[in-house]
Amino acid sequence: MSFFKKINDRTDLMSEMARRVGVDWSRIVGDSPERVRAFREAALICTQCTAEGPCRAWQASHDHAEAAPGYCLNRERLAALKDA
Repeated sequence: MSFFKKINDRTDLMSEMARRVGVDWSRIVGDSPERVRAFREAALICTQCTAEGPCRAWQASHDHAEAAPGYCLNRERLAALKDA
């Protein structure tokens, strides 16, 4: 998989994980350059994860959840943003 395809795929995966745990990136990011960086960092962190298969399976079986699964490299970031 090319690097750019992986970035696109993982950005989608990370965004869907965020949605499932109650993080609305479009509301959070707004016009804030700092929050745009946070979104970009979360997407890049997701590209480093080795649990893509389990993540996709977890998302397929969870439309909503209180928190991301324990193996999610963005779990703490998403928890902090949930009420932002």
